[in-house]
Amino acid sequence: MIDLIKDRLEGLGYVIEQRDTLTLRFLLIKEQDFVKAECGGKIPQELDYLIIDWVVAAFLLEKKSAGAITKIGDIDFTETPLKSLTEGDIRVEWGSTGSKSPEERFDDLISELFKSRERLSLFRKMRW
Repeated sequence: MIDLIKDRLEGLGYVIEQRDTLTLRFLLIKEQDFVKAECGGKIPQELDYLIIDWVVAAFLLEKKSAGAITKIGDIDFTETPLKSLTEGDIRVEWGSTGSKSPEERFDDLISELFKSRERLSLFRKMRW
């Protein structure tokens, strides 16, 4: 499953480093334990790809929080777009109010990857 997680990260534009493997393994075990706790000790096969997305989201969020990620795909965190310029009495503004910053686009990606957590309730089992 680690290889599928790495493939998913590469597909999103993240360049895997050797030291990332340990973190990915830890996050995979953490997510699998979470699913086992919710589903009565077993991981339904249908949740494998959702777990991959959750691990990827947790990994990217951790990297972002640590400041260890500067670019993923076309989202460049070092890019600070110029929104306006004032010279004397003249002010010029670029972009629309609806355009998103790189950080907002990244947060949307993370939210999309975690969105599937709602489907976990379909596999939840009650314990007596």
